[in-house]
Amino acid sequence: MTTFNVLGCCILRDIFRIAKDEEMKVNTFVQSCSPASIVEDKQNQGRLSQDALSRYDWSNFTKRNVCLDINKEVQQRIGENPADYMLIDLSELRFPVDRYTLASGDSFCVTRNKFTKILQGDLDDMLIAGEKVVSVEPIPLTEEMLTDVLEKYVEFLRKVAYEKRIIVVENYLQYRVADDTAMCFHEYHAMGIHAKNQLLHHAYETLKKLLPNAHYIQMPEHCLGDASHFWGKDPLHFADEYYLYLYEAVKKIISGDDNTQRSLTELRETYSVCFALLEKQKRMEYYIAHCCNNENFLRDCRFDYVNQAKDGQEKAWQTSLSKEARYEAKDNILVCGNQAVNWAILQQQVDLEKLGEKTVTLSVKYQTFEGAALNIAIRCTKPDGSRVLIATKQCTCDQYTNIDSLVAEMPKTSDAVSADVIVYCNHPNAKARVVEAKLEMGSNSSLF
Repeated sequence: MTTFNVLGCCILRDIFRIAKDEEMKVNTFVQSCSPASIVEDKQNQGRLSQDALSRYDWSNFTKRNVCLDINKEVQQRIGENPADYMLIDLSELRFPVDRYTLASGDSFCVTRNKFTKILQGDLDDMLIAGEKVVSVEPIPLTEEMLTDVLEKYVEFLRKVAYEKRIIVVENYLQYRVADDTAMCFHEYHAMGIHAKNQLLHHAYETLKKLLPNAHYIQMPEHCLGDASHFWGKDPLHFADEYYLYLYEAVKKIISGDDNTQRSLTELRETYSVCFALLEKQKRMEYYIAHCCNNENFLRDCRFDYVNQAKDGQEKAWQTSLSKEARYEAKDNILVCGNQAVNWAILQQQVDLEKLGEKTVTLSVKYQTFEGAALNIAIRCTKPDGSRVLIATKQCTCDQYTNIDSLVAEMPKTSDAVSADVIVYCNHPNAKARVVEAKLEMGSNSSLF
């Protein structure tokens, strides 16, 4: 029997839920507590009891985690329950941290998650000795503060586990999800997820410098979330294959193999291929189920033909570029200049006579670079010459080629004289590769 103390997001717990390995046991699992709150040196023990939270329809597990966070008892909880391995991630850094100041002048920080936000207004009649909260202020997590937090976090980890017995899972948020029959996309804003993932990446890289002898499990490429996940739809709820990957990785680490790192690298490569195939399978299932007969209303769906007339026709895709912006036709890449106001646009006019008053879906296959955003939109020109965006969406995906889509209601022909599809970047130095686009009737896309 190998025992674990687990400190991090729900992904770590679900490794054991999915694998059901009787030779692995979790001693203690603490969730929803940011390392920035965990390492705060405060004597809050007993300030909030689980009984005080009985008014909320929360699980005992949730109540315990809230109390551990507010009472500053996470370190104590882990320390009192030793295990063979410490299994962690840094995903809880995605939660902001607030400083609660009491009328007495004392203060402490609390992880701001969906539970503590509900609790915030009720704390006055829950804290012991009638303590009153007079202010709640956010604490900015600067780069300097993050380093300080991680240094203290490492001190704590080394107190409860040997460095070579610490396993770090490099979890990141995901907004691309697969359900049983389709490839679909989260309502979560891609740019917001990208910003959180940038923070997590910096945190993991810093941790590797502070804790070089720990074991690190990297996420495979092309990972997919699961819209039908046991715990619901969330950027940290993945397809079962991811938990099986993590289980196999943990097994390789605890086996004590001399070639553990090489084994982990090979395992990651295998599962990266697995997820790439899974994505293609889901897109194909979606296509077969919904879109086999969908007509594409773009004359050229691939961007290879930008600025090239075909069969004597007018050019399908046109470019509009500000000063210093460019379109690299060889690689299908839009690049903005470094000026404050700039743009790099690809546009194609569509047949409003066929599409007027119809529901359409615009989908684009693309890749962005260095956190840039690619915008997709459908625009119409009104009889008075003014242009209006009917629908628009901002997309970003640095790791690999992705697909995003938007659904729009096309205007009446009496309300617009023309309509076009536009794909563009408009931020300084933004860069994106565009591969393929489709405009189809209905609310489904056949692009895969």
